[in-house]
Amino acid sequence: MKKAASSFVWVIVLFAFLVGTNAVTARAQGVPMGGCKIWQDGKWVEVPCSGGGTGNTDNTSPPPPGPDLFQLSVARYESVRARLRAYSHIHVSLNDPLPRTEEELSREADALFVKTAFWFDGLAYDSERLPPRTKEYEAYLQTLYARERDLNARAIALPTELREANEKLGRSLAEAEARERVIDSVEAVTDRMHARAERAATESVQWLTVASPREVLLVSAETVAGRKTAKREPMSVPIEPINLNAQRSDRAIALNPGRPPGPRPAPPGTADDKIAATEALLPRIAAVTAEYELRMNHFLKVNGLVDNTTPHVEALEAAVGGDEKSLEAVEALTRKAESRASETFVNGYRAGANAARAIAEAYILETFRDKVVIPEVKRFLRDNGIMQKIDRNLVVQLYTEHKSFLPALAGEHWEALSRLISVQKRALVVLDDFETYMLAAINSSASPTDTRGDALAAEIRAETEEAGEEIIQKAAGGAGPMETIVRAIMGRRR
Repeated sequence: MKKAASSFVWVIVLFAFLVGTNAVTARAQGVPMGGCKIWQDGKWVEVPCSGGGTGNTDNTSPPPPGPDLFQLSVARYESVRARLRAYSHIHVSLNDPLPRTEEELSREADALFVKTAFWFDGLAYDSERLPPRTKEYEAYLQTLYARERDLNARAIALPTELREANEKLGRSLAEAEARERVIDSVEAVTDRMHARAERAATESVQWLTVASPREVLLVSAETVAGRKTAKREPMSVPIEPINLNAQRSDRAIALNPGRPPGPRPAPPGTADDKIAATEALLPRIAAVTAEYELRMNHFLKVNGLVDNTTPHVEALEAAVGGDEKSLEAVEALTRKAESRASETFVNGYRAGANAARAIAEAYILETFRDKVVIPEVKRFLRDNGIMQKIDRNLVVQLYTEHKSFLPALAGEHWEALSRLISVQKRALVVLDDFETYMLAAINSSASPTDTRGDALAAEIRAETEEAGEEIIQKAAGGAGPMETIVRAIMGRRR
């Protein structure tokens, strides 16, 4: 029985060996053995090998060349720089040439990271210091309010002389605040005129973009971003320490001690690693910037309440004393208020000059847009058979959607194209420096039918009062071309 089983096993092993040998040596049906093969009509077909070869070959083309990795890195670096330009304090220039070698790109990526990280670290440091500083001011403000209530209750017994001094202080403060409100309204005019100038420059680019063939387009959004704007001087805002009395040490608000962080070292690795390190800072910069602005706005609000309440509390404290020392304190506060009012004369001149320059800039760019860009664009489109009604809303829509009035026809010949190109070149000059169009704007402002001047004058009067208009007119009293434009606008009747 054992012999029979053993024989049966050997038969099975021998059978398996023979089958394996046939599988190795036999030619598989439908697949060529030897020679070269291609896949054709759903099966392998044997063909002669080129060059006398006998093995199976794969008749495929070599892969196409890959992208230029250095150019990709440069593009990524420039993308990071473009995003950082949203933060003006980092000072990323629009005019720097792009790096041309790996070493140059690595060096510039190092410098960009160090500069960005240093600014970000300082901003984060300042942001962290604001909450405790604000809490200190809030606590001090509550102390002021409580003290003010106590002093008001005791003010009934004020001597006549002290009461009159206190009233004089109130008048001086009221005078200073009234003048500051006028200056604020003139500064608001400046803001509105800057916005109008920016809109006029942007719309000029939009009209030229939607009407120009792509291959000859010279203007772009960067043209507006890099343009020269009217000069604006900051207002003088003196920051004085809070006046503390010796017996009221609870008023003291000490600065938080600390030292801002120093520069970080450049990151190690390749240029791409360094660019990635700067990229990684971007979302944190956005978050910390928003946080800082929120905290700073709250701090300034509390600080403003402290500044407005402190003089009144100090005046009440001086008034309730009933002696010569209290009277001298009130008079000192009055002198401070009068000095504050005097400072408004300096700031009034600055505000008037700022507004005058901004009015001229807005008028010049709006005149160029309305008298040169829009008429020439419409003329070019009519010359090329485009007769549809065109307004600013349609232009903005097409510009936003990256569309054009021109049909997309290859090799199309456009009538009067050279004239449109000349307008674009002129726009590049005027948008880069609006003062180059000054003389033409002067002639336009002198016309009694000048609707742009009427619109600007109406907007100015809606924003400020007569005292504000007088400040602007006084600043435009010179004989220069810019002052001539402003006087023509401000001289229009209500």
